[in-house]
This record gives sequence, structure tokens and C-alpha cells, in this order.
Amino acid sequence: MDGPSTQQKAHAHKKRAEKLNKDMMKLETTIHQLNSRLKRSKRIHPEALAHANRLLERTFRMNQQERELIVEAMKKVKLDVEIAPGEADPHMARTAKGIPGIIAVSSDSDLLFHSHLETICKIIPGQSKGTGQIRVNLITKTGMKQKLELNDSIFK
Repeated sequence: MDGPSTQQKAHAHKKRAEKLNKDMMKLETTIHQLNSRLKRSKRIHPEALAHANRLLERTFRMNQQERELIVEAMKKVKLDVEIAPGEADPHMARTAKGIPGIIAVSSDSDLLFHSHLETICKIIPGQSKGTGQIRVNLITKTGMKQKLELNDSIFK
């Protein structure tokens, strides 16, 4: 889990916050439009609901209290939990070094650019259709290199 934000990431965090604010405004407008259609007994198109769902997924963020509750729950079931001193990705990559076959769980596929990680488990926002399960995608460095037509030098 990410620790406190680092100075190097300040610009990226600012850009993400700006995008989040824009998406929140779009979501507010979309919800208002959907409510308006409902009040007038107008049909709501599936595309409009899908759009609202995408905005909901993009705007979901855990606050500090929610993160702490997750950490507590994980510790109660005896899972090892580490809070990174800054960004979690480089910390996870350093921790994984020398552990063959390890799979890192992350929402960032850029974690594969660390030379000693071969596979990540990328969490896909939202739940699988009514099952309550979280969707994941296993991404391998080999598969990503082939799909993006990259050579090995970019991963060193």
C-alpha cells in the first residue's frame, strides 16, 4: 500500500486530482440527468447507465480511514502488510527481487518495467457481473512486450 506521497510524484498527483475533479463534475451532471429522466418516467438507455458506471469506477477512492480498516482486517487474518515509505510500486519491486515466480498485485501495469518482475495481477475496477467477485488480469512482461512490440532494452 502507498505510504505518504513523495515530492517526485507531486505533479502526477496534482494532474490526477484535476482529472478526478472533472470526473466528479461529469458524474454529478450524469446523475442529475438520470434522476430527471426517472422523474419524468422517461426511458434510460443502457449506454447512459454504462457511462454512469464508468464514472463511478473512475471516481472511487479510499480515504485514509478506509485504508486503515483494510490493513487491520488483513492483519487479523495473519496476512503480511507493508506500508511503503512512499510510492508502493518501487517498494514492491524491491521486495520481490530475488523471489522467483512472485506475482505483484497492482492496478498499475507499469510495475512490469521493473527488471525483476515478470508477472503482475492487475485489478480491474468494478465487480464481475453480480458475483461480488473482483476481476483481475494476469499480465506478463513477455505478453506485454509482444503486444506493444517492445524490445528488452526498455525493461533494464
